[in-house]
Amino acid sequence: MPLLADTPLTKSLELAFGYRYAEHSNAGGIEAYKGEVIWQINEPFTVRSSMQHAVRAPDFVSLFRPQVSFFGGLSFIGEPCESDFDDPDGEILGVAQDPDVAALCIAQGIPASELPTYVDVDNFVDGIRGGNPVLHEEAADTFTLGVVFQSPWGGVLAGLQASVDYFEIDIVDVIGYAGFPVFNCYNRGFNPTMDPEKFYCQQVGPGVPIQELQGTTSFAAVTAESVAFSLVPEWKYAVDVTYAVRGFDSTLRWRYIDSVVDDQIEEFVLPSRQYVDLSFGYTFETGVFKGLDIRAGVTNLTDEQPVVYPSSVEANTESSVYDVLGRRYFARATYAF
Repeated sequence: MPLLADTPLTKSLELAFGYRYAEHSNAGGIEAYKGEVIWQINEPFTVRSSMQHAVRAPDFVSLFRPQVSFFGGLSFIGEPCESDFDDPDGEILGVAQDPDVAALCIAQGIPASELPTYVDVDNFVDGIRGGNPVLHEEAADTFTLGVVFQSPWGGVLAGLQASVDYFEIDIVDVIGYAGFPVFNCYNRGFNPTMDPEKFYCQQVGPGVPIQELQGTTSFAAVTAESVAFSLVPEWKYAVDVTYAVRGFDSTLRWRYIDSVVDDQIEEFVLPSRQYVDLSFGYTFETGVFKGLDIRAGVTNLTDEQPVVYPSSVEANTESSVYDVLGRRYFARATYAF
């Protein structure tokens, strides 16, 4: 919108306005707007200023990246609540160095009587990593003021241009990566007063009650009532039968994995699995082939498929327990002399 032109102290004066409304399926209605002034005093000097309200809706990854449990390691710095904790970088103080840290550890569930001798035996914590489907938009209010100078001269200075700008940006509800809450909670840079109500501290829990996990399985998110663990059948068997005579041998192996229930969906029962492996071998003990050993066999003879269940994150099964490859054959020969 042009306002003035070719008047004293004003070669041109323009205003610009903008407004945008967007409907986001998760964040809802989003408004963005701006106002801008461009004042060219004369040929060399232009003053510009703008105010803007900008928004950014959460992206797909921030919203819907699957939430999975993981084991976060504390070994590279240690557990801040340990009695002998010492941060080599000095960013986090231990309980022996700062009474506020001790108070925060107590507020998060460590008994005061145990704090003087507390040791984290494994230096690992259970956590959740993934998106947050309840995120809404972040917003920024921006103010800018600047002066632009364009050379009125010719020759080598004809293309000279210089600008000075001032920016003031205030961002609220920033969408970002939460990081490792344990360290951020105990870092004075993020939590100057060691306040247990701070965002990062609220992501750290005091622990979970002891649970009987025998006969269950889950890799679901850690909650106040559940921990992350692998498949824990009550019974597992393995029986080998070998027959050998005059250099020939054969082994039949039977493996059994008991049925279990899904810890997160108790109505879902994982059936038992049985695997049969068979192998043959012959070792030449005399003659020209003496020292030659030949082996062949089949693993998972009956081609049993892995059990698929809801709360596992490894393609909906447990690859460390169930055979995920199916029937397969092998053959090898070795020669020793």
